[in-house]
Amino acid sequence: ERELRTDAHLEASIGLVAELKFFAAQNGAKSLVGALSSFDAQTVTVVTPDDVEHTFARRDISRIHTVYFED
Repeated sequence: ERELRTDAHLEASIGLVAELKFFAAQNGAKSLVGALSSFDAQTVTVVTPDDVEHTFARRDISRIHTVYFED
């Protein structure tokens, strides 16, 4: 796992699976796992395994880190 704090970290991790943790529940959940698809100065977008795209305000995200699964 690597914590993604800077824009350079996020840019290098586009396409990787990441977990977003939130300060307050978003859509009923305190965290979400998905493939990091894009970001800008205000938002981060991930695509969940069911191919649904979710965009969150960066100010609502407390932590983003990559997730690795063992086979």
